[in-house]
Amino acid sequence: PVPSRTVRGPGDPMEAAALPDHAVSRRVLADLMDACPASITIHDGEGHFLYANPRTLEMHGYTPEEFSALTLRELDTPESARLAPERIRRIQKEGEASFEVVHRRKDGSEFPLLVHARMTRWQDRDVLLSVAFDISARKQLEKELIRVSRDWQATFDRLHT
Repeated sequence: PVPSRTVRGPGDPMEAAALPDHAVSRRVLADLMDACPASITIHDGEGHFLYANPRTLEMHGYTPEEFSALTLRELDTPESARLAPERIRRIQKEGEASFEVVHRRKDGSEFPLLVHARMTRWQDRDVLLSVAFDISARKQLEKELIRVSRDWQATFDRLHT
């Protein structure tokens, strides 16, 4: 027999249903992936998306139907697309990797992401599971820090020449 626990049903808050632990776990994991503040995607080796959480759709500006028709190559900027085959080879060889990419939104604007991807099995096939964070704010701060540092250096150099 499968162990079970009592959980609240979707109707009356006092209604209880006995669900097997694995069913509760799957539902909880699905809810957590959907609520995650990071982009989570699952795609095959050719870049066809098999899953994208709501944050992914929000970041890119697509509906679920539109996004499911895309491939990873269509989201990557040309430079990111050029680097993709080597990244996928590294993930396949080492099992996982972290890297930065630049994606294009539906409206054509671009934004940087920090991606951590890993090979795994899902529905009896090898897939890539990726978790990504929009790093636009960090990149803007890095640019500002470089600008301020150059300004400071120029001021220092003028004072000491």
